[in-house]
Amino acid sequence: MAAQSSAAPGPTPPPTPNPNPSPGSWIGVAVGIFATVILPFLANKMGTFLKLNQEVEAVVETAEVATEVIEKVAEEVEKLAEEVANQFPEGGKVQNAATFVENIAKETIKDAHLAEDVIEKVEEVEKEVESFVDPAIHQVNKLLKEANDHKN
Repeated sequence: MAAQSSAAPGPTPPPTPNPNPSPGSWIGVAVGIFATVILPFLANKMGTFLKLNQEVEAVVETAEVATEVIEKVAEEVEKLAEEVANQFPEGGKVQNAATFVENIAKETIKDAHLAEDVIEKVEEVEKEVESFVDPAIHQVNKLLKEANDHKN
């Protein structure tokens, strides 16, 4: 005798979770998430920072050169204006104009010195930032390598 049932089999019950998961499985999941999500994000941000850092260095170098040139030109203009002012009668239009140019050159020299001070401060901040970021970049690269080694 054969019996047949027209009722469909019921849904399969979900597997019961393991009450004592091994720590190794959680570590593997954590390393996997870290390697696939967090490390690439950090590496991308570090690459952006390095590019920005290079651009800042280029701008600082250009500013240094420009400041030095402006300072040298202003010093020469000051000397020349003083010489011209001394060759003409006191209170004359030419002497007044030369004195005016000499004073502008002196102010330009002061401004160039201030610009140099600002550039030095920017370089100091850049070095401080690098001292924090360089070890972080090294650590991220080390973790990326370890994660890749762990995958393989």
